This record gives sequence, structure tokens and C-alpha cells, in this order.
Amino acid sequence: MSQQYSAPLTPQLIKDQFEQRSGFALEMRTLQALKAEGFDCQHGLLYVDPVTDRDRQFDLRAVAYRKRCCIRLAVECKGVREGNPLVFGRLPRSPEESRHQVLVSSANDLDPGPAVKAPIYEKHAKAETLFGKESLYLRDQPVAKTYLHYSTGNSKDPDEIHVRWMQAVASSSDLLVSAHDEHTRMEIDECATFILPMVVVPEGSLWVIDYASSGEPLGDPRQENRVEFAIFKSVSGPKLYGEDYLLSHLEFVTEKGLHSRIQFLLSPEGLRAVFPKTYLAQNADD
Repeated sequence: MSQQYSAPLTPQLIKDQFEQRSGFALEMRTLQALKAEGFDCQHGLLYVDPVTDRDRQFDLRAVAYRKRCCIRLAVECKGVREGNPLVFGRLPRSPEESRHQVLVSSANDLDPGPAVKAPIYEKHAKAETLFGKESLYLRDQPVAKTYLHYSTGNSKDPDEIHVRWMQAVASSSDLLVSAHDEHTRMEIDECATFILPMVVVPEGSLWVIDYASSGEPLGDPRQENRVEFAIFKSVSGPKLYGEDYLLSHLEFVTEKGLHSRIQFLLSPEGLRAVFPKTYLAQNADD
């Protein structure tokens, strides 16, 4: 009768298994990268999912201020195994998808309704849309529409990837509550907040296959450090005046992709790509 042998349990074996399967090491590197670029971060805390009304735990939340502008990130980390990369199918972005929104937070009541109303009925936040050349997400640039978690057989990770990016979306939705009152936190009359969900994966985990609008593949699959994924998720807010806030895109990034992306978002060029000119006048020297 054959016997099965397993490696003896050691502290090193436990450490290796924990870091490989939990993704905690990736979380910590991501946390340090965000802090190094000037973001204030929260790590591994509970929040109430605004859709399911259930408790969830987010990986990371990060916020950075540039005078009248605020960037809030909802970041989830996933340790994708070597040999099981994420493969995205991308198309040129349509004119209708070339847009994103910022949330305007104001000390003034934005609802032009009755002249006299109780403060509880006032609306101090609204969504503002930036289209086309004014948007961070430009027309005809490649945008992912679907993905495959490449596997040689028995991996269950596709479900785990879906859970991760949906958690990033849910966490972003919850950040809307903070953005409502951003002007109070920043101690100014009016400001704008951009909310971006992100999923961070290890280097070498992101592959893309680009297609023409007609559906014909454009070349062979290749690796990328960042992939823009169209989601167009509307998020309602009880304090929001007008239309719901729209999360137009989610971004998958490797650690290198995260570094370059957050550097861009906080640069003068990035701020101009994200925020309306109204809120950039005081950022000219940043």
C-alpha cells in the first residue's frame, strides 16, 4: 500500500503559503507605493456595501488632494498565479464611451428648487461629465470589453477575479459618500473629486488582444502594464443633485503600471485630463 508524504510544516512554509495565497505581500507593496506618491491610505477595514447592505472588507483606499481637486482610489489586490494570466479583449473606444465624471461638492445648495427649504433637503453635490477630448478616456483608444483568466485546466480563479473587481466597484460606490462632503473636509467653497476603482496584479499578469471595430484581431497577444476596462456603473447617492454618478471605467494594473498611473494622475498633465478647467486655475503651480 502506497503512502503519501507531505513536507514538514515549518514557519517558512507557512509564510510562503500565506503570501502566495492571501496576496498580503502584494497589498503591502501597493500600500507603500501609494504612500510614496503622497496618498493617504486606509488598509483592510470594513464598510457596508451600498448595494447589498452587507459588510465587506476593502483592501486599500487612497486619497490625494491638489487644492480644489481630489482623487480617491478604491484598490483591490489579487495575487494571480504564474502561468494563469488575465487576457483582455480590447476594441477602439466609441464616442459614447469617451467620458468620465467627477463629483462636484459645494457649500452652496445646487438644487434650484424652492427658494426656502430646510437644510436637510439641500443638495451639495452633483456629477459633472467630461466628454471626448475633455475626458481622461479618449475616443478610439483601446478599451477592454471582456477578459479570460487563462488556465491550463482546473483553476477556479476566474470567479475570484470577478469578485475582486466587483469589490473595487462596490468600494468606489461607498466612496461617493465621502465625496459628497469633500468641500467641508478641504475647507473650501467648492471642489471636484474623481473616483477610480483599480485592481492590482503581479507583473506579467496582464495580456491583451486588440481587435478592430469590425472584430478582426490586430496582431498577436502581448503584455501590458495597465488595462482600461469599461464598466459604466451608475451609482445613486441620496445627497446627489441631478443624475447618478457614473463609474465609467475600472483599471487593472501591474505594480509598475500602478506606479506610472498614479504619477500621471497627480501630474499637471494628469490633472488637466481628469478635472474641469474651473478647478485647475489654482493648480497651475502643481
